[in-house]
Amino acid sequence: MKRDYAEMQQMIAANFVDDKPEIQLESCPVSIRNFQFRSEFRKKRSWKDLLPASLSNHELLGTSYPENDQFWYPIFLPEKDRKSDEAILLLHGLNERSWDKYFSWAFYLAQHTGKAVILFPIAFHMNRSPKKWTNPREMNSVVKERKTSSAELKELSFANAALSSRLDERPEQFFLSGAQSYQDVVSLLKQITNGEHELFPEGTKVDFFAYSIGAFLSEILFLSNPKGLLKDARLFMFCGGPTFDQMNGASKYIMDNQAFFTLRQMFFHKRNREIRAILKMYGILRFREMWKSFVTMLRIEKKKRRRERFFKKYNQQIYSIALAKDKVMPPDAIDRTLHGRKGSIPVPMEVLDFPFPYSHENPFPVSNNGIAKDVDESFRQVFSKAVAFLS
Repeated sequence: MKRDYAEMQQMIAANFVDDKPEIQLESCPVSIRNFQFRSEFRKKRSWKDLLPASLSNHELLGTSYPENDQFWYPIFLPEKDRKSDEAILLLHGLNERSWDKYFSWAFYLAQHTGKAVILFPIAFHMNRSPKKWTNPREMNSVVKERKTSSAELKELSFANAALSSRLDERPEQFFLSGAQSYQDVVSLLKQITNGEHELFPEGTKVDFFAYSIGAFLSEILFLSNPKGLLKDARLFMFCGGPTFDQMNGASKYIMDNQAFFTLRQMFFHKRNREIRAILKMYGILRFREMWKSFVTMLRIEKKKRRRERFFKKYNQQIYSIALAKDKVMPPDAIDRTLHGRKGSIPVPMEVLDFPFPYSHENPFPVSNNGIAKDVDESFRQVFSKAVAFLS
């Protein structure tokens, strides 16, 4: 039975349970397996120290995050003709709490590449964050508190209140959470390639489909290439890829303008040694290659040579699709980053536009206002390219 984008997303969402070991989808060529993961990331100081001072006793946010250190992640498996020694790791966007919008993405990739598709959550995102952070009634109290602190707040909403509050007062969390995500992905890759995962034989090759901030994390991973794990991997980026200074993270779905300003101040206006001193307190600088790669992807005018050498070296292993009306990850910013100062680096990149209202946060809107056919066609346009590149 052929289902369009919206029908597939709704069908999978209706059947999905994130801690159920196996999920069978009726009359579908793809099934879902959920696996547990324990993060081995260790810090000299606890996440309690990272709680915003104004919220240190806030009953909604708490000080302990066991769900961030032990969690479930889903894998979409083709039922027929599966390539058992190949997989795709799908990385999501910033401040996301539900896999729903990615269900059709993973399903399509699994069905048409014949590869397992792993949906892996970034630290403090998806099911790795307290459920209270997604509760509108409870988060509205945090919104009210933030509004009293500044009359200049814009883009504040219950959806981004928790992240905005935390980053506003502890902007180093952006890197710290990224460091945990980086190490978790590396641990998963080692598990898979060493044959220690029950689904994959030793030597399994893992490629990446990365969206939004997931593309930023992927670039850092590929730049540092820990243990040579990504030497032959391919990276397909959708709505992502620019250096951090070229992004606009102020959005009702991501973070408010004050939090984004504070984040930029942290990494663009503090001296490098000041940032390093802060991070040293948490024992993070032991990840030297990760830090070097992070700095390489921070500013378009800095570390040009290293960044451009990387994209020249990997130009045949990277493919990028940007959206014309994307205000968070603008196409021209992606172009400047991938193609370098002279625009001569041959990383394949396309800029697409869709015949319906869309946004970075919601490129394929599910609605009943007569655009379903166009959404389905646009979705297939993007993902058929991803399939061709990742197959």
